[in-house]
Amino acid sequence: FGLDEPPEINRYLLFPLRGRDILLGKNLGFVVVVAVQLSVMLPFALWRLGWREVSFGLIETAALFLAYLAWGNLASVIAPFKMRFYRMESGGSLITAIIGLALCSIPCVVIILLTRFNSELLAVKIASVLALTALAYLGSLHLAGRKFELDWQKISRRLS
Repeated sequence: FGLDEPPEINRYLLFPLRGRDILLGKNLGFVVVVAVQLSVMLPFALWRLGWREVSFGLIETAALFLAYLAWGNLASVIAPFKMRFYRMESGGSLITAIIGLALCSIPCVVIILLTRFNSELLAVKIASVLALTALAYLGSLHLAGRKFELDWQKISRRLS
């Protein structure tokens, strides 16, 4: 919610939507941006690396994507801060950013280690990592949605 103004927060409340639905809509906007970026890179990656490496890369991308969305959902309602357009600085807490970076990179590190050491049942283990990150995302969507519904006034004040 960092780029939103208080009137925009009020506008969200006019719709008959729950907080989870509002966050899901914002997340889907991010999905579109990432999908466009991946669609440009994917043919070149397939050409140079092959389908096996690209498929592992897409699974890692999905795990990272879900982990960062889960963290972003929670951070945007627990510790909201005003962001400025066209600025590369976050404006938020450095500790929060470092914790988010460390936690959200764990699924990708696990997948890399699993593929590096050729563990048994590799597909099942990677699928379980992806499923766990998907569960974390769905949990964050629910928790952050409830938090937004309860604390929308505080979030609005922090963004002004």
